[in-house]
Amino acid sequence: MIPQVHMSLLRALLRGRRRLVFRWRRTELDHELAEELEFHHALKQQAVGELSHIQMGNMTIAAEECRDMWSFLRLERLLQDIRYAARMFRRTPGFTAIAVLSLAVGIGGNAAMFTLVNTLLVRPLPYRQPDRLVRITGIFPRAAVPFLQQQTRTMDVAAVSPGSEYNLTGQGEAIRIVGSATSANAFSVLGASPARGRTFEAGEDSPGRDSLVILGNSLWRTKFGGDPSVIGRVIALNGVDRQIVGIMPPAFSYPSAQVQAWVPLRLDASNFLEYWAGGFVPLVSRLRAGAAAAEAQREIRPLIDEFRKTFPYPMARDWNRDSTAIPLQRDLTGDIRGKLIILLASVSLVLLIACANVASLLLSRATTRRKEIALRVALGAMRLRIVRQLLTESVLLSLVGGGLGILLGMGALSIFKSLLPSSTPGLAQASIDSSVAAAVAGLALLTGLAFGIAPALSASQIDLAQSIRTGSQRSTAAF
Repeated sequence: MIPQVHMSLLRALLRGRRRLVFRWRRTELDHELAEELEFHHALKQQAVGELSHIQMGNMTIAAEECRDMWSFLRLERLLQDIRYAARMFRRTPGFTAIAVLSLAVGIGGNAAMFTLVNTLLVRPLPYRQPDRLVRITGIFPRAAVPFLQQQTRTMDVAAVSPGSEYNLTGQGEAIRIVGSATSANAFSVLGASPARGRTFEAGEDSPGRDSLVILGNSLWRTKFGGDPSVIGRVIALNGVDRQIVGIMPPAFSYPSAQVQAWVPLRLDASNFLEYWAGGFVPLVSRLRAGAAAAEAQREIRPLIDEFRKTFPYPMARDWNRDSTAIPLQRDLTGDIRGKLIILLASVSLVLLIACANVASLLLSRATTRRKEIALRVALGAMRLRIVRQLLTESVLLSLVGGGLGILLGMGALSIFKSLLPSSTPGLAQASIDSSVAAAVAGLALLTGLAFGIAPALSASQIDLAQSIRTGSQRSTAAF
């Protein structure tokens, strides 16, 4: 069994090698084939005598059969169809321009929306095991952070403030930046690693150890010139000296794209107002090994009831009673998910309209090609061959429109991004990459088949006798 498989593979490789040789030496081999056929023709005449063309056989067909054995027949026919389609497009520049532009607008809009949907809704967050990250809905005083960290059995809890403005001094001209205060374990809970230096360590959110700062990549490059030696340097934020301990990578933008630096969230139980009443913060958590999201959701409400009892002043009984745990990615995109769906539906509708318009143009154009198609049928072309040629034209038209659509999509992406909140994490990094280009290519292929199949089938239904009679009547009328 194995030797037979090896022999089949060897024969296939030899056939492939022979066909590749023919591809590069076609002119030379065609000349050799003509000489060989002429030689066999002469030998047959000498052996049998003078023969008619019918008795000798069709030399052209014999030559074509030999070439088919030498070449990649399907590839050759596909290349022929593409060359013929290109010639047809050059003959009708007006039709080609209208069809390509119509498709480019529809495909370009979809390329831009594919990019946004892929970046914000589909692509996993740039953290370790992002599907294990959840956010506890509601906001909590700083006192809730150590309480929940000690009491929860299903999550590792961290706090990350939404961000506030800081004056950055001690590094040339003072500037205003947006910074976020985080508990010391926030980066380890998120599973985010620094590009340089380190993140906060345990206990560095306590008084006396919290004079630290981690820079965002954009701030490091714009204000510090991308200097790697800034690690250990001291800068002042709102008049407080802080040592730079790390620099985050460009893809890190939590809790929003506007945050340019992170400082420790001071957890000081001796400061009553700050600890219990000031600066309520959101909580982000990572599910512990073996814990499910449903378990965390069931655990949250009893924990909040227990925490409410620890408040040094009365709290409403319904305070945060509706808190739950939701996937972090859904939380980050919750406000824009509806907008993205509406935009995606809109550009999909534009593409459908473009497909309908191009299909209508192809149907109209098919009436002017009846004589051409009738002639091909008269010469022996099968209906399947004609349909394949017409579909090749449609797909090529769509692929050209797709290529132009990617260029238009880059401009459309900038417009769509301006319609979304600039603070959306990952929005700044959204760009048309290879995965989106592959999706656009697939969309262009499907689009070409969608708007081309009906016109191709309609145009291939030629009544040869009727076409001949029509042609004869026109010829007679001409005289």
